[in-house]
Amino acid sequence: MTLTTYRLMRTVETFEAISIADLGRHMVTDNAQISRAATDLASKDLVTFRGDPTNKRRKLVSLSPKGKALMDELTPRFKARREGVEACLGEQVISDLHVSFAKLVQHFSD
Repeated sequence: MTLTTYRLMRTVETFEAISIADLGRHMVTDNAQISRAATDLASKDLVTFRGDPTNKRRKLVSLSPKGKALMDELTPRFKARREGVEACLGEQVISDLHVSFAKLVQHFSD
């Protein structure tokens, strides 16, 4: 699993059902890349697609039961990884990184 697919699954888990366009906005990632990742996850039965009752042209992505089970397994590992990075870098560097990433997101969004 790539970081992109993990982030996609984490975002879907948070929202329960979300469109590709909304995933792209939340993840600040190209919709085509999100679509390819979601299609790949669907081929592995980790997410499902269903129609959006409010917009017939839009599909919503949800975690499948298999995807939910995988997230239950992966979440503690990624949490430990994040805690290790935070311990290695320290609070100030992490804070500076957040500011820097926010500036980059703003720069590339303009």
